Amino acid sequence: MWGERVNPMNKDLNDPLPNVTYTVDGTFHYTTDGAGRTVLVEADGFEVAQWRKRSKSMQAQIGKLGGDSGYQGGHLAGSRFGGGPEEINVWPMREGINGNYVSSFYRLEDYFAKNIGNIEKIVIDVKYNTIPDVAPGGSLNDLGPSDTGTPNPDRTPESYHVSWEENGVVQTPQRFTN
Repeated sequence: MWGERVNPMNKDLNDPLPNVTYTVDGTFHYTTDGAGRTVLVEADGFEVAQWRKRSKSMQAQIGKLGGDSGYQGGHLAGSRFGGGPEEINVWPMREGINGNYVSSFYRLEDYFAKNIGNIEKIVIDVKYNTIPDVAPGGSLNDLGPSDTGTPNPDRTPESYHVSWEENGVVQTPQRFTN
């Protein structure tokens, strides 16, 4: 489950184990790679959440992993759908993907919200350019932060691929280059 409050967060979801699939709140399924990075998010559908958990400080911290060039901490499963603020769900996204721009991840999330009862089988495939050199059983913490103002390639996805069904019909997947 997501943390009961933004602080403290669920420490297991804030530093996920490698090669594990987590089911969170019975709705979201997150699969990690050998470094604990989220590589796949699946949801049967989204519902508008009665509560929203956000952590502006966590989003800013994760955004910095993309470097100083316009990255934000973006939710893979939006907070409006009950997606939590932990690191399993928040990743560096360029502002042009995370913001309210034409053809952005945010706009797709908006579309899902407007068509909430018709959207199902959502899959977000997260792609990276690197295969990090981590010891077996390592974690996100082993990848280190980016404190030099340059992107941390091990922590910054190359792209996000989103597929879903609407009223039982497979839709054209959307790809967002990061």
